[in-house]
Amino acid sequence: MVSSPTAVSSADGLAPLKREPRHEKRLVTPQTASIGDPRPVGPAYAIVTVCCCLFLLVIGLAAENHDYGLQHGLRYQEQFHHYNDADQYARLADALLAGRLDLDLPVSEELLALDDPYDYDARYVIGSPDVPIFWDHAFHDGKYYSYFGVVPALALYAPYRLLTGEALSTVVAVIVFAVLYVLASSALVLRVRRRWFPHVATLPTCLAFLAFFFGGNAIYLTSVPRFYSVPLLCGLASLCLGLWFWFGARRDGRLSTPLLFLGSLFVALVLGCRPQLCLVWFVAFPLFWHDVFVDRALFSRRSVGQSFAVLAPFAIVAAGIGWYNWARFGSPLDFGAYYNLTIFDMVDYQQSWLLTLILTGIMFFVPLRFSGTFPFLVRSGAMGFAKDVFGYAPAEPMFGGYFWSVPTTWMLTLFPGQWRRLRKKGLAFLVLVLGISAIVVCVFDVRSAGTSQRYVSDFGWALSLATIITYFSRLECAGSSRWPITRIFLALVVVSGVLAIWALFSPDHWSGLWGYLEPFFGG
Repeated sequence: MVSSPTAVSSADGLAPLKREPRHEKRLVTPQTASIGDPRPVGPAYAIVTVCCCLFLLVIGLAAENHDYGLQHGLRYQEQFHHYNDADQYARLADALLAGRLDLDLPVSEELLALDDPYDYDARYVIGSPDVPIFWDHAFHDGKYYSYFGVVPALALYAPYRLLTGEALSTVVAVIVFAVLYVLASSALVLRVRRRWFPHVATLPTCLAFLAFFFGGNAIYLTSVPRFYSVPLLCGLASLCLGLWFWFGARRDGRLSTPLLFLGSLFVALVLGCRPQLCLVWFVAFPLFWHDVFVDRALFSRRSVGQSFAVLAPFAIVAAGIGWYNWARFGSPLDFGAYYNLTIFDMVDYQQSWLLTLILTGIMFFVPLRFSGTFPFLVRSGAMGFAKDVFGYAPAEPMFGGYFWSVPTTWMLTLFPGQWRRLRKKGLAFLVLVLGISAIVVCVFDVRSAGTSQRYVSDFGWALSLATIITYFSRLECAGSSRWPITRIFLALVVVSGVLAIWALFSPDHWSGLWGYLEPFFGG
């Protein structure tokens, strides 16, 4: 008997070959590409990360070239009768290297003679090019201080001065910390995927990182490359790196002492960058709850080394920052922000809780506002109404509340049954802590300093991380509907990116990038 030339004996250990229908030959279909894809995540993910870094580099340099004077040196502001010191961090580094805590700035006799130096109207009367008063500096006991976190000065500015003998440009510092933040946040998203959602593949992982990138406000901070962005970007980079170590601390069924120590160190350093970001500390409760109260892998007799690794960095950093505050302002808990010489008296400022509620609603929910002329997207006008009716609060340009300008966060509530899936995965507590932290930080910001697009960075990272966890959880349980969910999330990511970039070219935006388009559309 002659066998068919295409037949294979089962004795060879192989099943007979069959002619399969055309649609079954594809190993990766749209329905399977979202999850369980056997192809490696790394290459595409690395490309997306590098592109985001290059994008921030271009944005930062473009903003610097257009409005160079605001990012370098001393500049008298006729509008406010104050001097703006764009190199405040470089000046702080020089002071620290010289063994002093106050800044080397001249203190005018007219300012010292004021009954209340924090009264903006009084300072406006005496301020002039010949009577220097320095904007956004802490003024206490006749000396100027920087109330911005000291860690960036110690980590970057002071070493640069020692190595080169030159002062580091603020724009360079912003770009450096922005790139570090992108790399750290990219690693964090990949860590979340590998620890809790190992079957989620390339496309949704890249989308998740882009959602974090747009939601974390890095584009805004880099497009306004002034010293205000430095502590935020440094703090966000430290925060993401700390969480990366913490999330990866469980190795082979036990907690790694070195990773616990490094995670706590970077998370603790956030205190010396931007105190509002310190609510990331509360992530430790849901993250290590099982280790502390069930497995007894922390804070028990058999886990002394791991417990010390978690707590020691917080004690060391808190002691250092506490001494730094006490030596300047007489209290370890006083960071000096309320001694700021700004447009209102922060020492005596009081805000009603009704106004706080309204401002918090503005930060989260105020709709996008459009005009009839290019580029159509303009700053929100809600703050003007709030100030006229409910009392004064500072207001910097904003382009829609967070949930409108970053629609990827809609994934938190877009699909039913989210909470049940998160509880099944053991991540409901973590998402809850992230959400509550975002609200608490926003309330603190608006009560102390009003509204600003910059303050989105204080809580945007938390909501974005909660969004990613929710998206991955929904994707993992989606079954045959995985691809439609990914397409919905892709659309939301695209809209978030378009809005973030579009706002840069608004005449109301402080990036100054409108200047590149004004010759073509300004008329």
